[in-house]
Amino acid sequence: MLFIDNIPILTTVEEVINDLKIEFANSNIRIFEKVNNRNSNYIMVSCCFHENRNQPDLMISKFTTDKHEAGFFYCFGCKAKGTLPELISHLYGKKDNGEFGKSYLLNRYSNYEIENREGMMHKLSIPVKTSVKEKEVEKQPYITEEQLDKYRYTHPYLYKRGLTDEDIYKYDLGYDNNNIFGKCIVFPIRNEAGKCVSLGRRTIYSKHYYYPKDFSKGDYLYGYYEMKKQFPSTNEIYVCESVFNLYTLNRLGFPTVALLGTGTSKQANILKKLPYRKVVLALDSDEAGEVGCNKLRKKLCYNKIVKRLKVLDKTKDFNDLSFCKTKEELLAHCMAM
Repeated sequence: MLFIDNIPILTTVEEVINDLKIEFANSNIRIFEKVNNRNSNYIMVSCCFHENRNQPDLMISKFTTDKHEAGFFYCFGCKAKGTLPELISHLYGKKDNGEFGKSYLLNRYSNYEIENREGMMHKLSIPVKTSVKEKEVEKQPYITEEQLDKYRYTHPYLYKRGLTDEDIYKYDLGYDNNNIFGKCIVFPIRNEAGKCVSLGRRTIYSKHYYYPKDFSKGDYLYGYYEMKKQFPSTNEIYVCESVFNLYTLNRLGFPTVALLGTGTSKQANILKKLPYRKVVLALDSDEAGEVGCNKLRKKLCYNKIVKRLKVLDKTKDFNDLSFCKTKEELLAHCMAM
């Protein structure tokens, strides 16, 4: 297990290096062409700092030791050295002392998410063979009303994000000031039947989301239960990333569900089966949102009419448009494709 700013990352250095190699291969950029993984403590790969593709002279530690942490790298050729986040930032052309690399690791491998992750790239996850019904049986009993009552408090942060009392009531939003992640907004995640399958949390002092370790957020479309009640006769569905984007879009008349990310193959399959002819991909306008849209479009284009809606300003998302009073006003800040 790796740790980023004391947050556990549920992966290994070997897995990260392998995923990076695959991801860059898909983008026609070659890295780590020579890999020697025989040492029990280190991985040796061809260096990406002085473009040596023939000799595995970049050492990357697999585990934390007394000398350095897991992911520490050192090149015996050009003498480059640093941390795993710094290595990832370098690969993506970021000169930010590893800040991008931290976001990459947190978004991809932990149960945290970070808002405003400029330039993040995500792959759709491999489809899960276990059915939704089987997974729900494994997780029963569902979260009860008595458990939810513990969090049914409001907080000024919700209003700062543009939410109304109606939003808070509709989505049963709450507040938790007594957990290991600090003070958090709590949002129940319900299945199609309205049963609460898990609780998501968003800290009010940072941009982190947290989901329980035994919960796979990619198995559900957040807000679908509530959307069906609000828009019972719609023939289209909007798909966004975060819960706050969803609250803004639904309030202004867009029948929306949230992916809690940029989408998985499981969520694409769920969308295929829903009784809506048109799917509007309202993911963020940054690189990660575009990558997610392209992959979802490929999954859905043979079953649905697929359109794209994005905010014109790439630095903003739909929740940043919560000041809009009407659907038409929001659309004036967006591009429909």
